[in-house]
Amino acid sequence: MIKPDRRFTAVAIALFLTGCMATIQNATEVSYTSPDYSSEQLKEDGLAILPITAGSGLEGYRRPFGNWINHYVDSVGNREFKYSDWQTTMSELNDAGLSDDYNEAISSYRQTSVLDQSFLSELQSEVGPRFYLYIQLGNFEQTSNTEYNIFSGLETTRTNEVNAYAQIWDAQTGDVVWEALSEATASSNSDFVALSDNPGEYSRILAEGLAIELLGTQE
Repeated sequence: MIKPDRRFTAVAIALFLTGCMATIQNATEVSYTSPDYSSEQLKEDGLAILPITAGSGLEGYRRPFGNWINHYVDSVGNREFKYSDWQTTMSELNDAGLSDDYNEAISSYRQTSVLDQSFLSELQSEVGPRFYLYIQLGNFEQTSNTEYNIFSGLETTRTNEVNAYAQIWDAQTGDVVWEALSEATASSNSDFVALSDNPGEYSRILAEGLAIELLGTQE
């Protein structure tokens, strides 16, 4: 009797599971744009990416997500406009002794929806660009929903989702001039279709979706 090669079997299973992996879908929507703001103005006055904030369970993905944002912005930034990546912005915040003021400005904005104009003016004087991209990564959510299907009986749909909420702050006016929400979702109602449980994969797709809406470009 010929025994199956375990290595071949393992590779075959891995290939099967990879082929049956649900695609991560992205939906990014710009919810607000100030009449006084445009992408041309962004490219003229420059953009600084602020350090990424994250919800529960995604703290470890702030840096990878920020690196992907850097990557997609850099794909056109070096050619078309001046920008500061999140590492440079964070370093300049620390060097200028503005870390506590930055944390306080974010906390105050979450409570009052009012940006601290004096902080933004100081931020611009230290970092340079007029516009600042602030991003909050949401929680990594895993849900399931069971419904009755007349053809197949009870059917359970599993869904994994991560979202990112983005704003552009105008240091000259002290106002939010652009807002967008990006969602990365994978779902399946089949036990044979795997869902990615790696938030990093969702983060990359979120970053790309936001960059496309922000800059109107794609690699």
